[in-house]
Amino acid sequence: MAEYRFITKLHNIKLDSKMNKGKKIDDLSRISNSYENFLELFNNVDFKSKIGELEFNAFQNSTYLYQKVTFEDKERIFDDESTRIHFLDYQLSKVQAFLNMLWLVKDNGITVENGFLHIKHEDNGNSISSNGLFVSPSNSLGEKEIVTFTKEEIDLAIKYYKTLDFTEVNERLNKGIEKLRTENPLLKKYNRLERALYFIQVARNESVLPIRIMHYCTILETLFSTDNREISHQVSERFARFLGENSEERKGLFKLVKTAYSVRSKAVHGQPVNQDLKTLKNISMDIDCSLRKFFIKVLNNNDIVEQFEQNNEQLQNYFLDLVMN
Repeated sequence: MAEYRFITKLHNIKLDSKMNKGKKIDDLSRISNSYENFLELFNNVDFKSKIGELEFNAFQNSTYLYQKVTFEDKERIFDDESTRIHFLDYQLSKVQAFLNMLWLVKDNGITVENGFLHIKHEDNGNSISSNGLFVSPSNSLGEKEIVTFTKEEIDLAIKYYKTLDFTEVNERLNKGIEKLRTENPLLKKYNRLERALYFIQVARNESVLPIRIMHYCTILETLFSTDNREISHQVSERFARFLGENSEERKGLFKLVKTAYSVRSKAVHGQPVNQDLKTLKNISMDIDCSLRKFFIKVLNNNDIVEQFEQNNEQLQNYFLDLVMN
C-alpha cells in the first residue's frame, strides 16, 4: 500500500469560521483553514526541507485544499517524476474548477499558485514534488482583495462544483496518469457553455478593464449570437430578454451590453477608450454580476442547458420565440 498527500494554498480568501479537518468538496478533497490540521499532515522533516521554510510557514493563517489518500501502487506509478508532475497538474486543474464555483457564489480574485505532493510507500520510500498553476484572477474591478466566505457560501460553491463532470479526465488518469493536455477550447466538440466558461477565466485573469470588458463581450457573443448580422444589437436584445425579470431590468441590461460594446469597439482596435475609470468599473462589475446570474440560472435548469447545446438554427428559433413572447 501507499499514500499520497496533496495540498495547495488558496490566496485572497478568508473563512469566517474554523473548519479543522476541513469540509469535503468531493470524495477526496477538503477545504480547511486549520493550521493544526496542516501540521498534523505535513509537519515532517522531509516535507519541510523540500518545500522550504517560507512556503511551509505560508500555510499559517491560510485557507487550503488538501487530500490524504491511501491506495495500491503495485506498479509504482509515482516513482517517475514526470508522472507526479502530471498528477499535480490534474489536481490543480480541479482546484481551479472549484475556484470558478467560488466566483459563481460572489465576485472575487481568489487564486492558487503552488501545489505539493508527498508520496509515501510501505517500504519507507517517499518523494515530494511541486507544480504551479500560473493564473492571476482579479475581481470585477480588476483588483485583488481578500474576500471572506461563510460556511453557507462554501456549501453553495460545493453544490455547484458537484455539477461538474470529471468522468473523462478521471478515466484518462486511471489509464496511466498521462498528461491532461490543454486543448483548443474552440473545437467543435465543446458546446457554447463550455466555451463561455473558458472565456470567463480569460476575462477574470485580465485586470485592464477595457480588455476585460472586451472579453466579457466575447462571452456574450459565444452564448447569444447565431450569425454575424448586427451582433451588438442581437446580443444585447437576447441577453436582456433572457435574464431580465421585468421591462426595467431588460432595458438596463440592454443599455449595459450596448455600452460594453462601445468600449469593446475601441479596445479591440487598440484605440483610446472614452469612458473614465469609474464608468469602466461600473460596466465591468455589472456585466460580471449579470454573467454570474446567467450561469447560476443555467446550472439550476437542465432544459436551458439543452437549449444552448442546440445548433445555430435551432438556437436562433429559441431566441426568436423568447424575444417575441
